[in-house]
Formats: sequence, structure tokens, C-alpha cells
Amino acid sequence: PSAKEMQAVLDDVVLKMPQDLSMDSALSLQNEKCNQWLQWMKSTPTPLFLDLTTHMHQLITENHKSENPWVSEEHLESVDMNLEQYISRISCHVILLPSGAETSPLSLVESTGAHIYGKLLYGGVSRFRLLKSGKTVRRAGEKREVMAPNRQQQSNQQPSHPSWVQLGGLERKYEAVDMGPAAILELALMPRQWQDLPTIFDKSILSGGACV
Repeated sequence: PSAKEMQAVLDDVVLKMPQDLSMDSALSLQNEKCNQWLQWMKSTPTPLFLDLTTHMHQLITENHKSENPWVSEEHLESVDMNLEQYISRISCHVILLPSGAETSPLSLVESTGAHIYGKLLYGGVSRFRLLKSGKTVRRAGEKREVMAPNRQQQSNQQPSHPSWVQLGGLERKYEAVDMGPAAILELALMPRQWQDLPTIFDKSILSGGACV
């Protein structure tokens, strides 16, 4: 999928908040567990990084068997990769920030060529990248993302915030706005490794091996 298609998928991602979970359904026990998880997420006293990569890989593998898979066979053929190779490039995580906290304990850096898709789940954050020149470090491309209030009080639909995309290579940071906790979903697509790319050179020589 293209970057635009990936953003369109994330734009539709909505986090169900505790008040949106119906306790009248047959899944009341599951809903109660979701409620407990959301309360825990919002009450964390320090920044946390929840790795969902394995779960995301399972979802993509299961979805690939459907009639309209997220990653089509045509796309896999166009990039000359099988599904296992493709999903090995994908990582997914949620960043939890208490009110006013930042991601300084976490090092958010992906290799050059990576695409990092972000989505605000609740709260508000300032996001930026760090440019280093000698001993000087300055912010670049700073933007504020704040979840709009739900004006449809009778609706079970939590408001959705537009997603964004950033490129790898530079460290990125998030700072929670001092208005409550915040959560950010990130989906990263790593670049293909040079070993997978076609080349006129003998790869054994490039990797230090002997040419036979």
C-alpha cells in the first residue's frame, strides 16, 4: 500500500473509551477487561512503550486470507517479496505519556528510509524531530496534535484524529500537553535491507566473503 493508503487506514482507527463500552452485551467480561486496560493506560505515572509488533504480524497474516487483504498479492509481487519477508519490515507500538511528560527516556530512532505513521489515540502532544549540529540540538518540524472533543454525546463513536507520517533517520520526540495523559499509536515500515536489493556485484564480496 502507498503512504496515502496507509494514512487512510490509520485515519479510521478509533480507540473505544470506557464510557463507549457496552456492558449489556454478551462480551461484558471482555469489555470489563478493556475498561481496566484503558484505566491503567491513562494512570501510568511514567512514559511507557507497549510493543504490539507480534500481534500486528498475526493480524496481517490472518487478514491476508480474506477477500480484500491489507497487503495484496499484487503488491507483494511488485516489491518481489513474500508475506513473511514483508511483515518482517513492520513494527507497531503504543506510546503512553502522563500529563506534561515527554519521551526522553525512550530513544525513538528508525533507520533512514523508514516511514513512521503516527496516530493520536487520546489527549494531546507536541511532536518534533531533533537536529544535532555539534553540541547544539534544536527542534525541527514541531507540530501540536490535540484530540478534538466529542460533540456527538449520544454516539458511541470516539472522535478520530488525522494520522501523520514521518521519515526515519532523525530522533523524534513527543511531549504530552499539560491537559491530561496521552497515547500515540505508531506503525513503522522499515526499508528493504541492501542484501535484498538487486546488484551487479557479488554479494559475498560485499559482505566480506571470498569470491569463488
